[in-house]
Amino acid sequence: MAAPAGFGVLWSELTPALASADVAYANLEGPTAHGRTRHGEAPDPGRVFDGAVYSGWNRFNYHPSLARDLVASGLDVVSTANNHALDRGPVGIDRTLDALDDEALAHTGTRRRRTKDAWHTITTARGIRIAWLACATHVNHLPDPHRQVLRCSEAVARVPALAADADAVIVTPHWGPEYVQRPNRKQRRLARRLIDAGALAVIGSHPHVLQPWAHRTTRSGREGLIVYSLGNFVSHQRELPRRTSIVLFVALDRGSDGDVYVSQARYLPLEVTVDSEGAAFSVGAARPGTAAYQHATSVLGASAVLAPRESSAALRACDEPPATK
Repeated sequence: MAAPAGFGVLWSELTPALASADVAYANLEGPTAHGRTRHGEAPDPGRVFDGAVYSGWNRFNYHPSLARDLVASGLDVVSTANNHALDRGPVGIDRTLDALDDEALAHTGTRRRRTKDAWHTITTARGIRIAWLACATHVNHLPDPHRQVLRCSEAVARVPALAADADAVIVTPHWGPEYVQRPNRKQRRLARRLIDAGALAVIGSHPHVLQPWAHRTTRSGREGLIVYSLGNFVSHQRELPRRTSIVLFVALDRGSDGDVYVSQARYLPLEVTVDSEGAAFSVGAARPGTAAYQHATSVLGASAVLAPRESSAALRACDEPPATK
């Protein structure tokens, strides 16, 4: 197999694990808006990190070919609702959604100007229909004149209708303070409200570090999975907690009553490595005994950890008959 080109080289070790999933999701933190600087229009430089059209912190923008590379790696759904969604303004959101649609990459959490497009997206695999709903708690104080980013304060009210239309609702909030390894009161309260409203799982991002997972049982006896933060997937941040993350594998099954439930949740610890010159970086599986592996298991526990060789077969392993429900 030829070596991956473009963005995919950053996570090429993990492509088999991503491609093994029936549905693979990621948070896309930043726009993919061609010919757009933070100040307006500019000649597009192509796939060049010029620091003007395509730039890093603190106003991100990626070349639109990122969408193609994500699809080639097995990604099916991305969240576009996060604090960097408006880094290229309202036009940037429009162009990002155009780039994703050009590659048939499903997205959730933002919409084009002057439209009433759905905030959510639907995927169907193995007869299970999943509604994905992304939201953000803020957009770095940038103006959102067309209300293009779904706020988490508005997301709860949308869950019941989605739960009535789909077998499962997965909400992916961009929430919580950065670099804090425990969820705060607002995160915990929002997670409870989302599960109680009908979400099957709540999977968070934004803190840039791992946060614990939990489950919630509603008054009706329905159970929901909460993962407060998956950490960074690909980033250039150096501190151990910021370069440690996971690929989360969640298996869904249908019970004898016809309801869909989480039958298994496991994870593969990840580690970002940076070269000796501090320039090139990539993400791969964290090996047992490494500091990143130990950090991940200290946050999430060791009982559900996957070995690297297991990750690409994780979803197939979940085909085993689930526990009686």
